[in-house]
Amino acid sequence: IDISCITEAQMLDETYTIPDNLKPFAKQTLSAVYDAVDMIPLTLRVSEKSALNSFSTLIHGTPEFSRDDDGRTICRMEAENSIELMLRIIQCGKAVEVLGPASYREKLISMLEEILSIYKA
Repeated sequence: IDISCITEAQMLDETYTIPDNLKPFAKQTLSAVYDAVDMIPLTLRVSEKSALNSFSTLIHGTPEFSRDDDGRTICRMEAENSIELMLRIIQCGKAVEVLGPASYREKLISMLEEILSIYKA
């Protein structure tokens, strides 16, 4: 159930019992579900952890967090290599910086330069 779309809720004074025959969906691993999706080993420097919420609709592995020498948050995860990923990174503004892979960082810089050229014309 995607609860992000819920706009209204009402508390009921009733009890709900989960049926014995309810079979929850089996959790599938990322590799089993998304074999055909091009994935990249994305490394981000994050200044606002809440900015990572914008990646929730993308296909990605479990984020792993660490700190760099300056104490800043580093996030590593496998992420889909798509235009959607690039748009989410742009959406984060200065809150997220792509550290790697270098080829993806260069691709992002190129796209940002193309976007800027439209507005500088």
